Amino acid sequence: MFASLGQILPRSAARYGSKTALVAGERRLSYATLNQSTNRLANALVALGVRPGDRITLYSVNGWEWVVAYHAVLKAGGIVNPINVMLTPSEVSYVVNDCGARVIIFRG
Repeated sequence: MFASLGQILPRSAARYGSKTALVAGERRLSYATLNQSTNRLANALVALGVRPGDRITLYSVNGWEWVVAYHAVLKAGGIVNPINVMLTPSEVSYVVNDCGARVIIFRG
Protein backbone atom coordinates (compact mmCIF):
# COMPACT_ATOMS: atom_id res chain seq x y z
CA MET A 1 0.00 0.00 0.00
CA PHE A 2 1.15 3.53 -0.73
CA ALA A 3 0.98 6.35 1.80
CA SER A 4 1.10 8.89 -1.04
CA LEU A 5 1.14 9.04 -4.83
CA GLY A 6 4.74 10.25 -4.63
CA GLN A 7 5.81 6.72 -3.65
CA ILE A 8 4.53 5.01 -6.80
CA LEU A 9 7.38 5.93 -9.15
CA PRO A 10 10.28 5.17 -6.75
CA ARG A 11 8.82 1.74 -6.01
CA SER A 12 8.23 1.07 -9.69
CA ALA A 13 11.79 2.15 -10.49
CA ALA A 14 13.15 -0.22 -7.85
CA ARG A 15 11.10 -3.04 -9.28
CA TYR A 16 11.33 -2.41 -13.04
CA GLY A 17 14.53 -0.31 -13.38
CA SER A 18 15.58 -0.36 -17.03
CA LYS A 19 12.17 -1.32 -18.44
CA THR A 20 10.34 1.32 -20.43
CA ALA A 21 8.05 3.47 -18.30
CA LEU A 22 7.13 6.18 -20.78
CA VAL A 23 7.08 6.61 -24.55
CA ALA A 24 6.58 10.14 -25.84
CA GLY A 25 7.17 10.46 -29.55
CA GLU A 26 10.74 9.39 -30.20
CA ARG A 27 11.71 9.55 -26.54
CA ARG A 28 11.63 6.46 -24.33
CA LEU A 29 12.27 6.75 -20.61
CA SER A 30 13.00 3.84 -18.33
CA TYR A 31 11.58 3.71 -14.84
CA ALA A 32 15.06 4.42 -13.46
CA THR A 33 15.60 7.43 -15.73
CA LEU A 34 12.14 8.81 -15.05
CA ASN A 35 12.72 8.41 -11.32
CA GLN A 36 16.10 10.19 -11.50
CA SER A 37 14.64 13.06 -13.53
CA THR A 38 11.78 13.53 -11.10
CA ASN A 39 14.21 13.45 -8.17
CA ARG A 40 16.24 16.28 -9.70
CA LEU A 41 13.18 18.46 -10.25
CA ALA A 42 11.72 17.61 -6.82
CA ASN A 43 15.02 18.62 -5.20
CA ALA A 44 15.01 21.88 -7.19
CA LEU A 45 11.45 22.61 -6.04
CA VAL A 46 12.42 22.02 -2.40
CA ALA A 47 15.46 24.28 -2.88
CA LEU A 48 13.07 26.98 -4.15
CA GLY A 49 11.16 26.71 -0.89
CA VAL A 50 8.34 24.35 -1.84
CA ARG A 51 6.96 22.64 1.24
CA PRO A 52 4.49 19.80 1.68
CA GLY A 53 0.98 21.00 0.90
CA ASP A 54 2.09 23.82 -1.41
CA ARG A 55 0.15 24.03 -4.64
CA ILE A 56 2.18 23.85 -7.84
CA THR A 57 0.57 24.74 -11.14
CA LEU A 58 1.53 22.71 -14.21
CA TYR A 59 0.89 24.76 -17.33
CA SER A 60 2.18 22.65 -20.17
CA VAL A 61 1.32 20.90 -23.37
CA ASN A 62 1.29 17.11 -23.22
CA GLY A 63 4.76 15.59 -23.21
CA TRP A 64 7.29 13.69 -21.16
CA GLU A 65 8.19 16.88 -19.29
CA TRP A 66 4.65 17.09 -17.90
CA VAL A 67 4.96 13.57 -16.51
CA VAL A 68 8.32 14.42 -14.91
CA ALA A 69 6.90 17.61 -13.39
CA TYR A 70 3.80 15.82 -12.09
CA HIS A 71 5.78 13.15 -10.25
CA ALA A 72 8.36 15.69 -9.02
CA VAL A 73 5.65 17.80 -7.41
CA LEU A 74 4.28 14.71 -5.67
CA LYS A 75 7.76 13.74 -4.43
CA ALA A 76 8.25 17.25 -3.04
CA GLY A 77 4.96 16.86 -1.16
CA GLY A 78 3.18 19.41 -3.29
CA ILE A 79 -0.33 19.41 -4.66
CA VAL A 80 -0.54 19.32 -8.45
CA ASN A 81 -2.76 21.95 -10.04
CA PRO A 82 -2.82 21.12 -13.76
CA ILE A 83 -4.36 23.73 -16.02
CA ASN A 84 -5.38 23.56 -19.63
CA VAL A 85 -3.11 25.41 -22.07
CA MET A 86 -6.22 26.38 -24.05
CA LEU A 87 -7.35 28.78 -21.32
CA THR A 88 -7.15 32.50 -21.96
CA PRO A 89 -4.54 34.55 -20.07
CA SER A 90 -7.22 35.94 -17.74
CA GLU A 91 -8.51 32.42 -17.02
CA VAL A 92 -4.98 31.20 -16.28
CA SER A 93 -4.46 34.15 -13.94
CA TYR A 94 -7.70 33.39 -12.13
CA VAL A 95 -6.91 29.67 -11.68
CA VAL A 96 -3.35 30.32 -10.47
CA ASN A 97 -4.44 33.01 -8.01
CA ASP A 98 -7.51 31.12 -6.84
CA CYS A 99 -5.55 27.98 -5.95
CA GLY A 100 -2.74 29.95 -4.30
CA ALA A 101 0.02 28.41 -6.42
CA ARG A 102 3.47 28.83 -4.92
CA VAL A 103 5.20 27.85 -8.17
CA ILE A 104 4.19 27.57 -11.82
CA ILE A 105 5.93 25.04 -14.03
CA PHE A 106 5.52 26.08 -17.65
CA ARG A 107 6.35 24.47 -20.96
CA GLY A 108 5.00 25.93 -24.18
